[in-house]
Amino acid sequence: MDRTEGIVAEVKGAIRPRIGRFLAGLSRLHGEELCGVVVARESPSLTGVPFTIPHMADLAYCTAADVTALAGQMAIDLRLDDLTGGEATAFLASAIDYASGRIDYYCSRYAQAELAANRWVKGVAVLVALRKLASRRLNRPSKAIEHEWEERQAELELIRQGKAQVPTAASTRRPVVVTNYKVDLRLPNNQVRVDKARSTGVAKDYRRPTDNAAPDAR
Repeated sequence: MDRTEGIVAEVKGAIRPRIGRFLAGLSRLHGEELCGVVVARESPSLTGVPFTIPHMADLAYCTAADVTALAGQMAIDLRLDDLTGGEATAFLASAIDYASGRIDYYCSRYAQAELAANRWVKGVAVLVALRKLASRRLNRPSKAIEHEWEERQAELELIRQGKAQVPTAASTRRPVVVTNYKVDLRLPNNQVRVDKARSTGVAKDYRRPTDNAAPDAR
C-alpha cells in the first residue's frame, strides 16, 4: 500500500508541471477571446507604484457600478487581477473619465449637465469605458464590443458634425437670452425700445436693429 501511494505521488509530481505549462500556453492562445479578457500571466505587481489619473472630463457620465452591470464582476476582476483594490478602483475610474472625455469631444455643443442626465449618453459612456478596460494589457476588445462601438461612433460623428442630435437633449450651450424693454418718451412713435444695457444674448435668427429709431427687424 505504501509503495502504491509513493508511485501515485511520483506520477502526480511529474504530471503537474506539464499541466501547468499546457494551461499557460492555452491561455496565451485563446484567452483574449473570453469576453475580451485575458488572465494575467506573470504580470509585474504595481503595488507601491504611484498610480495617477490624468483627468479628461469635468463630469463623469456613468459609474463603476454601471460598467460592472454590463460586463459582469468576473470580467472586471479578470481584467484588473494584477492590481490591488485601490489601484483597480483607480484604473476603472480612469476608464470612465476617458469615456466622458470622448463624449465631451463629440458632443461639445451640449451642456455637461444636460449630457449627464441623458440615458443615451450614459449607455455610450458605459460602452466606451468597457472598451477601454477590455483593451488593457494590449488585448483586443471582443467583437461584440467593437461592433457596438462602430455603431455608436458613427452616431457620435454625426452629432459632432451637427447632422444629428443627442436624443431628448437640448442642443446648445448658449446662455439664456433675456430681452428687456423700455419706453422712450422722447420719440413721437415707436416709444417701446429694447434696453440693450439690460439685455443679454441674441435670440436665434433675430438681429437687433443697430438704429434705435428703426422698426423691429423680426
